[in-house]
Amino acid sequence: MKKIVLFIAFIMGGMLAQAQSTQLERAQAKEMDALVKIITFEHKNLTFNKNQEAKLERIFFKKSTEVIALRNKEDVSKSDYMNEYLRIQNKYEPMIEAVLSPAQKIAFRKNSKKKIKKLKD
Repeated sequence: MKKIVLFIAFIMGGMLAQAQSTQLERAQAKEMDALVKIITFEHKNLTFNKNQEAKLERIFFKKSTEVIALRNKEDVSKSDYMNEYLRIQNKYEPMIEAVLSPAQKIAFRKNSKKKIKKLKD
């Protein structure tokens, strides 16, 4: 009986870890897709090289971890949530810009401000 309980606990722990990992991977992919759309909105040829993609994936991993932690907080008002989310955005924006080429930075600044304005409205 003890072995069965331990086995079930082991399986449940693995499933929980996998669910959290999947949630993080989805958040990272969503961030990367959003950035690609922002950068290529007006200029379809502004794509990322492999080095940029690797650096951006690391940044989005850290950012997504913070955003997921914020989402999991239970007693946060809508305004506090938005303020904290914007703080996270502002924290990682310079890191993202540091990876981008000059043309990509221009597109990022121009189009990401539109996205943030939509979030506030």
